[in-house]
Amino acid sequence: MSAGVPIVFIHNGNSDYLFPTFYQLKAFNAQSDAYLIGDSTSKHYEPWVKHVFLKEYIASSIEFAKQFINLSTLGADYELFCIQRWFVLRDFMKAQKLDKVIYLDSDVLVYDDLTAQQKRFNHAGMTICHISGHTNFVSKLSVLEEFCDYITQLYSTSIGRNTLNDWLLEFRKTQKYGGISDMILIRKFAEANPDKVADINFIYEGTDFDLSYRNGEYMGYEETQNPRNKIDKCKKISWLNNQPYANNLSTNQSVRMITLHFQGNTKPLIFDSAYPKGADFNSLVLKFKFIYNFQRFLRKIKSSFKINR
Repeated sequence: MSAGVPIVFIHNGNSDYLFPTFYQLKAFNAQSDAYLIGDSTSKHYEPWVKHVFLKEYIASSIEFAKQFINLSTLGADYELFCIQRWFVLRDFMKAQKLDKVIYLDSDVLVYDDLTAQQKRFNHAGMTICHISGHTNFVSKLSVLEEFCDYITQLYSTSIGRNTLNDWLLEFRKTQKYGGISDMILIRKFAEANPDKVADINFIYEGTDFDLSYRNGEYMGYEETQNPRNKIDKCKKISWLNNQPYANNLSTNQSVRMITLHFQGNTKPLIFDSAYPKGADFNSLVLKFKFIYNFQRFLRKIKSSFKINR
């Protein structure tokens, strides 16, 4: 058993940015066992993470899918899987007899010891990063179980579905795209259970957890052009001793970011933001990108074969 709190990723399929994510995690959290709950396309990331097959923990999620209704302009498969992952995490923890884990989205880079950080939030069963669960310190399995039961009741009862529709109407007053997602579900659960869910998105002793790299001003941080596409904006990040800093305009201070969350069009920046880079980093990136592109090539061949049959 490792000294650190176990860290869990849940990712369906393979993505070219996964290796930098895992590489970066180990730079600051080598004492923690890291798990990737995925499929056969991502098994090659061992020993950076311990691979666990998603299919072994999907039974409850399949049952939930029978009740799921898509109330979003985004694809039903995408929204469903985002919700299902919490059931997968719950069942994984139960099977492995874990009461405490750190859940991370696969596009989150880490620049600190998360086991030490979790001690700040031991009073709560789970955490939320402002409106998102992409960095979730699960300190009590029982609270994650409550969250899954909360989701199930919303989708399986008439009262729950009416509540979901009310939330959607409220959402549409300000947002044209998107809809009911796991982000709304975890936010509503947090609002109903403030003693069980702690928000980690605040400046503490000069540090903060990143809500989203692509959103700066929303949380008071200075923005700049996305260096990859020169069109979109993102947080303005400076580097000191392999650590990212962002200028918070509201408090007029340089804040060390414990994490960076590379949503949407900032994902290519993951490759530029892994620090410190060892001598093997570039060669390993090329290796895993080759595997990723080869898998894409095989999928296209199989798809073409089916179409032409």
